[in-house]
Amino acid sequence: MNSPDVTTILRLLSDRSRITILDILMDGRAYTVNEITAFTKLKQHTVSYHLKLLTEAKLTAVKQYGKFRYYSISNTMTPELFEFLSNYSPVEPTKSYKQHFAKKELKQARTCYDHIAGELGVKIKDFLISENIIIAANDNSGIYSVTPSGEIFFAEELKINIENLKTQFVKLS
Repeated sequence: MNSPDVTTILRLLSDRSRITILDILMDGRAYTVNEITAFTKLKQHTVSYHLKLLTEAKLTAVKQYGKFRYYSISNTMTPELFEFLSNYSPVEPTKSYKQHFAKKELKQARTCYDHIAGELGVKIKDFLISENIIIAANDNSGIYSVTPSGEIFFAEELKINIENLKTQFVKLS
């Protein structure tokens, strides 16, 4: 019986430059090599090489638009893996005021691929639970369901049709 070779992915993720590139892509947007180069301060050929490896491993995807190639996270498993590993990783010490300020902002509010995270995300979730708009699953899975009163709230207050979203989600699954 063949088992997956997890060492391939672990070797890819053991490089700080590749982790930095993945971290940039965690906001769910697609970027060109030049944009990623500007964020990372790495050389363009280095970023291209890392993106090639990440794309071959199916951690990132690339789409061509005209003469530009845009790189993004390939699927929801990549950020889930990244977040899972983050829970077991030591926090890097802050070495400058700029880093301190950036960490403070990220702690307050950020997007994480497909959801709002940070203190703001927790406050929104807590509010939605306290107002009986959503309820947590009983199995501690972190999955929430919209309540009947929540469907009314989303429809009337936010103009969001939950039934529409359910059918879109089913089509994507």
